[in-house]
Amino acid sequence: MSDRPDFSPTAVDVVLRPEWQTVLGVDKSFRAVGAVASPPGFVYLDYTVPAGKTLYITDVGFSAITSVLADADLNTNCSVMLYDNTLVEVDDEVGGNYGGGKSYSVPHVFAAGTQFELRAYNKSGHAMTVSATARGYEL
Repeated sequence: MSDRPDFSPTAVDVVLRPEWQTVLGVDKSFRAVGAVASPPGFVYLDYTVPAGKTLYITDVGFSAITSVLADADLNTNCSVMLYDNTLVEVDDEVGGNYGGGKSYSVPHVFAAGTQFELRAYNKSGHAMTVSATARGYEL
């Protein structure tokens, strides 16, 4: 007996490419976190894409919390940035208050030898702890 609605003994599942890369074990996850002073403070993580590989970033996220209790009622404006340190250009920047995220319908592509940089910026007028994550896969 089959658990398929049509009682078929075979089935085909459709999965998105990022999900399939996780199954294959080529998924990548990056995180930058740290305490930063008021603007233009930021934390970052550098990654050089290995020879013969291409890095595809499919989504980013970020968060921020105030560093001291007295600032707890203040806005915690922050942003996450995908930066190409080889070409010295910003690929994307996403901002918000307390945090947020974004999924890309078309991944951001970083070629072999490119230095990918993930940055989390403090855009408020007080000290905060900020974090940024980027996820994707490498083929």
